[in-house]
Amino acid sequence: MMIISETVEEHTVDIMEQLISLVEQHPPLYNFQLPLAERSKTIKDMLWKDIYEAMGGCITLQELPKKWKALRDRYLRLKGKKQPSGSGATADHYWKYYKQMDFVDLAAETQETTSSIPPDPTTPTSIPQSSLS
Repeated sequence: MMIISETVEEHTVDIMEQLISLVEQHPPLYNFQLPLAERSKTIKDMLWKDIYEAMGGCITLQELPKKWKALRDRYLRLKGKKQPSGSGATADHYWKYYKQMDFVDLAAETQETTSSIPPDPTTPTSIPQSSLS
């Protein structure tokens, strides 16, 4: 008879992977492009409570948003880093959650902004075609 040994690690879902997966299912927690009405404090508090319960309370309700912020901040920091030319290295080699966090990209893109300062009529906004010849 052959005994197969299995490690506890094979059956344990990484807590941070679980948190990332659960947050991904709740865009109001990470997508700042959603209207405020869809991501109000009340809504986010309810979603964090759902995640807390789904995770079986292994991270306190107060710590969940802090853990998520730390994960998101690290992802965005790595995403913004330029790798040395010719190094062949990519940011995902440095952090095991990098690929799992790629859903944050869309939400992290900057929105087009508008200015409350009226444009200066003396400043040209484009080059006239006649001056290009």
